[in-house]
Amino acid sequence: SACVLWQASHKQGRCGAGRTTDSYGHAVVPMDQQAWSDHGAAGAFGLEGGMYYAQDFRLTKESYLILTLAQISISGGVIFGWQALLPVLYEKGVYAESCDGGKSDPTYPCLAMRSKLALVFNIACAANAIGALVAGVMMDVCGTRIARMVAGLIVCAGAMMIAYAEPESILWFPGLACIGFGGNGLQITSFHISNLFLGNERLIVSTITGSFAASACLFTIMRVLHERFDCDIKDQFLVYAGLSGVVVLSSSVWPVKPFSCIEDLEPWREDEARNARRRRKGG
Repeated sequence: SACVLWQASHKQGRCGAGRTTDSYGHAVVPMDQQAWSDHGAAGAFGLEGGMYYAQDFRLTKESYLILTLAQISISGGVIFGWQALLPVLYEKGVYAESCDGGKSDPTYPCLAMRSKLALVFNIACAANAIGALVAGVMMDVCGTRIARMVAGLIVCAGAMMIAYAEPESILWFPGLACIGFGGNGLQITSFHISNLFLGNERLIVSTITGSFAASACLFTIMRVLHERFDCDIKDQFLVYAGLSGVVVLSSSVWPVKPFSCIEDLEPWREDEARNARRRRKGG
């Protein structure tokens, strides 16, 4: 741990002698350069003047990044692939009762049926935008871990609703809305991980955004599985709900508060932090 490294480097009798906290309340341990280089945990930063710091977290920063990308790829922007799933829903006869005679040709669905399914998507998009606002408030009030777990639970609940929705059920509306709401919440609560990668913050943020966009292919995969392997759409959404449950459980390893940047460790050393970023980018 960072505590042991501090003792080894500075021969301190008590770990508490060198421990402090950042502006988020994370335990922070100062250490020399060699100990800092060997630490390898998430939240390890170096500053000018020979003083280095390490925040003690459960995983390495690379592990947090991989976990983040996997979670967002599963639950992030899934709703934006809705168009790919529509042929399956036409075949299933979702809201076909809205058509004249209560039936619709899957190849040429009626306008009323298409309009209702479009409304499902529009409401989900609105929920997606609102999810970002709510996730930000929850991060400030409840912390990152709780915010992520709640977002994952909402996605899981949405998947369960769609799995058990009948063709004329109202559950299609709250189901997709929940997936959109929770998905954006997971993305918003992930951006602060860029603070762990000094000099590469923008790259990490763009990678997270890319994973959010890539998750839209999930409904395309469901469609292919349905058409090529005759996989029932209900079973697929049940599996997806299970994956969302894994996202919830894996979010428990996140720290309570967001990851700190150098300025949070020593706010009065912003100039040194800025120079450290320049050196990192130049190297």
